[in-house]
Amino acid sequence: MPEPVDLIVISALGCACAYFYAKQSRLEKKSAETIPLLKDRETKLEEGERHLRDEMLKQANEREALAKIAQELECEKAALEVEKANLKDEKSKQKVLSDELSARSKAVEEGEAKLKCDVESFEAKVAAEEKEIQSKTECLESKEKEVDSKAASIAKDLCSVEDKLVKLAENSIVLEEKRAEQQALQESLQKRAEELESREAALENAEAESKAKEAETKEAEATCVESEEPTEVPTEAPKAPEQSDAEKRKLMIEAELDKLIKKANEEELDPEEPFDDDSIEALNKAAMKICYVKQYYDVMKDELIMFPSVAKTIIDYRLTDEAEKHYFEEEDEYPIELTGAIREVAFKVHAEEEDEDFDEEYHSTFAQDVEF
Repeated sequence: MPEPVDLIVISALGCACAYFYAKQSRLEKKSAETIPLLKDRETKLEEGERHLRDEMLKQANEREALAKIAQELECEKAALEVEKANLKDEKSKQKVLSDELSARSKAVEEGEAKLKCDVESFEAKVAAEEKEIQSKTECLESKEKEVDSKAASIAKDLCSVEDKLVKLAENSIVLEEKRAEQQALQESLQKRAEELESREAALENAEAESKAKEAETKEAEATCVESEEPTEVPTEAPKAPEQSDAEKRKLMIEAELDKLIKKANEEELDPEEPFDDDSIEALNKAAMKICYVKQYYDVMKDELIMFPSVAKTIIDYRLTDEAEKHYFEEEDEYPIELTGAIREVAFKVHAEEEDEDFDEEYHSTFAQDVEF
């Protein structure tokens, strides 16, 4: 028969084997649960990179469109310069014609003076030369008719010259208006180019954040593989908030929106042209409608998390698009300079304060609506 010592050794070895088998089973189960989550994160990272590439392609298309518009403006400017030169040539021709008409008018006046002298000499010789005077008188009458016809034609020419001068003045006014429109268009193009540069900088920041997030994900994968003990999940129920969800949500929206508007006024906008009351009111109404409308209980932090934040909805244009519905009439657009300023600030705040691993689309699948 086996001795008691052998029985104890055999039973100890059996317990050890059972313990190691149970531990191996737990580790395999944890690995099986962790791998799909890591693959899901990798898929979302690839989708984020694809969105970034699409946005960069859109920016490149917009830059090409701006270049085409600038080229068209240059062609228009050259055409206007040619038209201006033609108008100057026409004006000089009209001036020459006016000089010729004045010279002809002087010649007619001199002819009339000469005719008057002839008439006076003819009248002095009327007694001696009645027949000659009569013939000369008939000749003078025919000459006077010719002078009258010439005077009438000169008057008509003067009227046509005056009409042409009026048209030239109108054309010069139209040219001045076109020049003012061109200058305004150039200013708007310059503003849009500045906004595009700010968007490119924001995209570069987002790309850097995406790379940092990828590095953190790889470190997390390495940590999960090396860890031997399973993470203990707290089973305590969520603590009841001291305030109601509606009151907490309102305070969060007001505090975050006031912070973003204040930073935008100080860092991005001209001190003489800050956010006005109508723009702030439109943002408040929009934020109360779309911000922090979902919530879920985070067991790791033991608290209720509300989303989406004000900064997140500003970055993806949801808040400004909704604010446009509350900004004066339907045809009125929310000011683009205010949108650009508050988006720049929202990018900075989101990079400093928001959780990089938070996925709004994923958490929305199991989150609850906030009552307000």
